[in-house]
Amino acid sequence: MEITAVMQEKSNLTVSRFTLNEFMKRIDDVKLAVLKDEEAECAVSRLTKKHMERASIDKNVVVYHNGLLKFHNPPIASGSPGSDARYHIWDEDTGLLLQYLPKDSHTSCNYHRDGSEMFYNVSGICYICFCDGKDNNVKLLKGSSFNISPYFPHKLGALYGPAVNIILMPPKSGMSDHHYLKKCIKEC
Repeated sequence: MEITAVMQEKSNLTVSRFTLNEFMKRIDDVKLAVLKDEEAECAVSRLTKKHMERASIDKNVVVYHNGLLKFHNPPIASGSPGSDARYHIWDEDTGLLLQYLPKDSHTSCNYHRDGSEMFYNVSGICYICFCDGKDNNVKLLKGSSFNISPYFPHKLGALYGPAVNIILMPPKSGMSDHHYLKKCIKEC
């Protein structure tokens, strides 16, 4: 039984995978937990009622979140040109996003100036296409993470079905640090 959780580590957010016992020891630091296991969901539900709010993304993914995070159901659009992504959580203060990508969809091609962006795939399979000016690089994310450095154009896409991703950006950067290219340097 594995739980993916966004934790407050001093002034930064981190994403880790925990067993139920590890998760419960750190419950006070948890901002968001994503579960895909019915047994874990049942246990977490009983143990976190006073700490977290429950929300469902689809029949396979259940989320528990700190009451300070606003959960959007239905998810909201980012407003990025050409993006099909929807966001259950878009918290500008912390830089935490919980993204839903429908099947056969993608985000816009964008880059950031203020810091790295971390992607954590928690459900489904998605790819990240990033351009370094020389080559296109594509990385599949299936239960894994990937860091994009500042100034690297990138976009995410869902393969085979919907995908759910946790994204961490620098706090307070949000949409003000999304910069768009008319076309990726080399189309992915």
